[in-house]
Amino acid sequence: MNDDVLNFSVNMVRDMLGLKSSSNVVYSDKMIIYHLLNAGVSRTSVSNVSNTCVDSLSEGTIRYRLRNLDLDMLHQNLNKNLKIHGLKTVHKKHNQFAIDFVNIPYYGKEENSGDTIKTKPKQGTSRFYAYASIYIILRNKRYTLAMKYIRKGETLKDTVDFLINEITTNGFKIKGIFLDREFYTIEIINYLQNRKIPFIIPCVKRGPSGGIRKLLTGKKSYSTNYTMRSKGNEATFQVNVVVKYSKGKYKENGVKYFAYPVYNMDLPIKNIFKEYRNALE
Repeated sequence: MNDDVLNFSVNMVRDMLGLKSSSNVVYSDKMIIYHLLNAGVSRTSVSNVSNTCVDSLSEGTIRYRLRNLDLDMLHQNLNKNLKIHGLKTVHKKHNQFAIDFVNIPYYGKEENSGDTIKTKPKQGTSRFYAYASIYIILRNKRYTLAMKYIRKGETLKDTVDFLINEITTNGFKIKGIFLDREFYTIEIINYLQNRKIPFIIPCVKRGPSGGIRKLLTGKKSYSTNYTMRSKGNEATFQVNVVVKYSKGKYKENGVKYFAYPVYNMDLPIKNIFKEYRNALE
């Protein structure tokens, strides 16, 4: 990380956290932020940075200095700063966006009720910190414009609605949105079609047979209509089935099928697989 990027990151994180310590503290705000950035860039924990870096601050010191952070304030400051800097960088005309979903495993007892969500067990736990972010795709680069921390009881529709409103109320025009597979639900598909927002989402194959699996046939990519039903609800949408041939790549051979609900996206079927991977993978 060069000095310009480091200084920019430190100032942005300081504004986001609202740190305003006195000048005579043993560890300055910048030292706290350096520690947090080290953990973030290294994709490790604050505790691990404390244990592995020479002369690093202790985990207890970091926790003490951040003990009074308010999550709602942090959330608001983050989104405010993302848009302030994003508006200086990207234009507001019709753009492609993507919404990404992230689960972070949580082990232990929850300190504040509702801070984590409960899902099917994986990675040794059923509780996760969850958030989603929306970013603009411009010249093969990604610019994050808003983030939503997801609490217990908040639906995926609440999350998508929040993120879309964050960008549209700031003047951005949506040409299309690529969504993570987590958003392949009846509620989300109906919500986006009702708002006439163009989108692509990958289908999720559930169960050993039936459902979307019935469409995964043939030797050529094609488009069809499909109705997804669950618990008395349904959504009807266009599905583009993309046929790919491995041809020995990754030591695999044969046909592979990829299906995507698509609404008003001006993309040839043969390009959907690549465009989606470039956007979200």
